[in-house]
Formats: sequence, structure tokens, C-alpha cells
Amino acid sequence: MSCGLAVEASRRLRTEVGAGRRRHRRTVPRRSLLITPNYGIACVSVDTPTLAFSSETLGHLLSDRWLAVPRYQRPYAWESEHVAEFWNDLRSAHADSRQYFLGAVVLTHDGDRFLVIDGQQRLATASLLLAAIRDELASKDEDALAEHVEQQYLARFNPASRRTEPRLLVAAADSDFYEQRFIRRAGGTAASASQRRLTAAFEYLRKEIADAQMDASGLLAWAEYLSKSALIVLVEAASEADAFQIFETLNDRGAPLTIADLLKNYLLSLCPGEPDKIADAWDSSANNLGHDADTQDFVTFIRHYWSSVKGATRERDLYRSLRASISEGDAAADFVSDLGIASELYAAILDPRHQLWGEFSLTPHAMSTLLYLQLQQYRPLILAALEHFATSDIETLSVALVSWSVRGLIVGGIGGGTTERAYAMAGVNIRLGKLADAREVYNQLRPTIPSDEEFRNAFESASIPRVRLAQYILRSLNRSLEGQPHAGLENASETSSHPVLSHVLPRRTDPVLWPRFATDDMASHVNRIGNLCLRQAGRVTQPSDWEARKEWLLSYDLPINAQLRAAESWSPEAIRHRQHDMAAIAVGTWPRSGGTV
Repeated sequence: MSCGLAVEASRRLRTEVGAGRRRHRRTVPRRSLLITPNYGIACVSVDTPTLAFSSETLGHLLSDRWLAVPRYQRPYAWESEHVAEFWNDLRSAHADSRQYFLGAVVLTHDGDRFLVIDGQQRLATASLLLAAIRDELASKDEDALAEHVEQQYLARFNPASRRTEPRLLVAAADSDFYEQRFIRRAGGTAASASQRRLTAAFEYLRKEIADAQMDASGLLAWAEYLSKSALIVLVEAASEADAFQIFETLNDRGAPLTIADLLKNYLLSLCPGEPDKIADAWDSSANNLGHDADTQDFVTFIRHYWSSVKGATRERDLYRSLRASISEGDAAADFVSDLGIASELYAAILDPRHQLWGEFSLTPHAMSTLLYLQLQQYRPLILAALEHFATSDIETLSVALVSWSVRGLIVGGIGGGTTERAYAMAGVNIRLGKLADAREVYNQLRPTIPSDEEFRNAFESASIPRVRLAQYILRSLNRSLEGQPHAGLENASETSSHPVLSHVLPRRTDPVLWPRFATDDMASHVNRIGNLCLRQAGRVTQPSDWEARKEWLLSYDLPINAQLRAAESWSPEAIRHRQHDMAAIAVGTWPRSGGTV
């Protein structure tokens, strides 16, 4: 690989996503709806060139229109607490014979059906409630009434398709399951999280309806309540682009939109002629990472990618930053295409055994080490390098990132934002062609990398309470003492045989057994690096006093423990002396240049 890993794939994705895209601009007049305290709608109808607002009821919407959730929308997302709140609020309003306002539903017309841009959670849950009412009527041998509820709200003959169809088609991933399980009552096993949520919602509502012990009249009264008193604001948009602008300001009740939801729907609003292509590319990026497209991990990936393009971006600023930079369809399609490329590379960053690393020798171990240390600041930088650097420079940079990260962890400040900003800016400069290799990256980052003196001084006084980090530090020093090259790299394939952390002065012990330590001072020395040793993994009985513990630790024959042999006693001074020697080894184990020069 002479330069970036993704050139051909980038051309492919750009062609697929960008084919046939078109630019467009639109202006949607601002309007507001006034809701009276008793949830009546003060302005019943407002029309604009692109939007129509009107009052409607949930039941009438389901009975009067053929509805469909676009395939690019997220699947059913309501958890049990959202369904319970929906039911309890409706039940309370119904018992008091008052109207209940459920918020806005945004639709746009497309062919034979209206597309539900916002409101699918409420509409799907209302449909499940009506299905539960139908099934309760059927259980009371009221088959004619059950059929009436089904045809009125759930399914009827559609002349356009010449078949009986659900009034509401839920998200494509759940559509067949929803129709078979809840409309046709043909059974079916939930195969995804959203299908399990649909099943749980229906079973909850079915039990609530049954427990209410209503007769046929009471059950029909519920259906009538949904048709007359369950109010919504219906927003009809002339196009999906206009609908998305409204969608951005709305949250499904109880299931707030994630940043990923907002980002995706904003991008879709810029590309109304190709929503499926944009949605497919978006979901493909999530699938590359093994995530659903609305998860926090996916948002983190987008943030790291964007940071490598525009500079360090906080999560709360991500949506605003993207929107400020992407305002037309071409840019939106390019971004989603680039995101697909980056997601394949990011997947490799998260998996040292990824097939991408087949031609690398050191980088998978560097990735394994950074994952073990639970660091993320480096990801925008390495992501940009993977797209633009030669293999040899990727190897050099990945190893250097381990050295720089460890120095930052010991000296401090790596989590304060400075390091992430510096790494992200280096990523930006790689993409701009200002940094051509690992050495140039080092030269740019050098002011942020602790010097040898800073690192040595911090190491000599460091305490490390985090077992994961302390264990890694000791294992790396041990490898250095054994003469292993690249001692700071963990070998992902040998984790089961790695020695584990131990302490000379135990974390819990009788102070009488350690007379050289003041009782009040013991805790401050336990996690000092000079007090740390290694032993082989496995459950063992550990001696409590110095002499026995010394012999026990020396029995493992590990170079990092060998200094104990010359110690006649264990004391704060012995810890300081040992840690001073270890600091000198650390400077060479994690060199400042990281091997870039």
C-alpha cells in the first residue's frame, strides 16, 4: 500500500451514493401553534406554501389514511416505561372524559401512502392498543365487533394493491413481523431488539385491557375515545425536505432523538431525491462497526471522524458543526460516502484482529495497547493517517502514539482536552496534505509531548491506583529488562499468558508486619510504582510479611522483581530507590519521538 487505504472504495461509494443527486434550496415559513390549557387546539388550520397544520385525532388518522414509516427511519424504539406512560396518561384522560393532546405528527405524501416523518412511536403504539382491544373483543366471542375494529383502524382492502394491508406500515425492518404477529394474528418470533420491544408493548397493553374487565361496550368506548378525544397536531409537508425541517424540532414522547437521528435526518433533508441511498450508506457505516445507527458508539465514531476533518469537536457541538459545514445535497452525499470509508477503518482501530491489519506487523499490537489503556484521544489522528499515509508511516505513527499516550498518562493532562485538540489538528493537517509522514506529525505534536525530564520526574513520584494501567506499566518495563524490542506494545494474542499485578507492601495487611512504614502512611505507598511487581496469573495464597513475600515474588523469576533480591528490608526509601531506577528504564521504553526519528 503506497498511500491511503481507501481510494478505490471511496470512488465506489461516491458513485453509488452520489448517482443522480440534485441540488435544491427551500424556505419554510415559520409558524407556531397555540395550545390551550385543556389541550384544545387554538388555531385549527394554518396553511403555508409548503406546510399545512390542522387538528386531528389519533384514531381518525389511523382510520382515514394509508400510512407508512419510511425505510430509513429508526425502528420501534419505545421501551416498557414509555408504553406504560402512554397508556396511563390515556387511561386517566379517558376516565375523566377529557381530551388528551399527544403532540405533533409530521406527514408527507408519497404515492399511495403518507410517509410518517415524525410520530411513528405513538402511531405504532396506538395501533397495538387497538389490536389489543380487537383481541379482547374476540376473546369474548364478539367477532363482528372485533372485525369492525380491525377494518376501521388496523387493516382493510387497499384498491391500489388489491390486497388487504395494514393501515400503518411500520419501519421496514419490522414490517413483516408487525403485519403477521399483530395484524393477521399469525404468530411469529421476534428476531431483533425492535421486534422484541413491539411484542413487549403489545403484551403489556393486552394485559392492561384484559385486567380492566370491560364488556364490549367499554372496549368500543376506548376505540371511540381514540377517534374523538386523543388529539394531535397534524403537520402535512409538501415534500420530505420540508417535513425534515419540522422533524428536527420534535422529539418522540419519551424517546428523545439522538444526535445520530438528527444528523441522519438533516442529511436526508438535503437529498430528497435519494433518501434510500443516503439511508443505506448511513446504516452501512453503522453495520461496519457492529452498531445500530442510533447508538452512542456510532455517535462517538462520527465525532472522531469529524474531528479529523474540522478539528476537535465536542459531542454537544457536533450537530451544529456539521450543519454549518454541510448545506447542500452534494456535500451531504459526499459526507455519507466518506463516512462509509472511515467506518471501515475505524472498525479496524477497534479490533486488533481486523483483516485490514494483515500486512502490518506492529500496528495491531499498538491498537491493542491503546484499547487496553481505554484511550480515545488518538483516534482522529490515526483515522486520517490510515486514509493518507503509507504502511510504514502508519506503523511508525501507531507505535509512537503508545509512547505519547503513556507519557501523557504519567505526567497528566491527557484527559483535559489539550491532547485531543492537538491530535485532531494533526489529523486535519494530514488530510490537507500539510503532514506527509510520521516524522512530520511528531514535529507538530512535539510541544504537547512531555520531555524526557518531565516524564522521568513524574514517573519517579507516580502512584497508579488503576490496576489496568499499573499492570501494563509493569509488564512493559519487564519486557524492556528482558531486551524485547517495542516493549511498550501489548501482544493481543498472548493476553492469557501475561503476568498480572502484585504489590510488595500489600493493599491489606497488619501494620505490625511492616514496621518500617508509619501506619498512617502505608496507604500512600501501596500504589507507588516502586512498590509494584508481577506474578503469574492464577489464584494463590499470598504471604503477608516482608521476608516471605520477597521470596514468593522472587520465585516467579521475572526481571522486574529482581531488585527485591538486594533489599534487606522494605521501606518508603526502598520504594523511592526502586522507582528511581524504573523511571530511567521508562524513558527508553516509551521514547519521546516514539521511533519517528
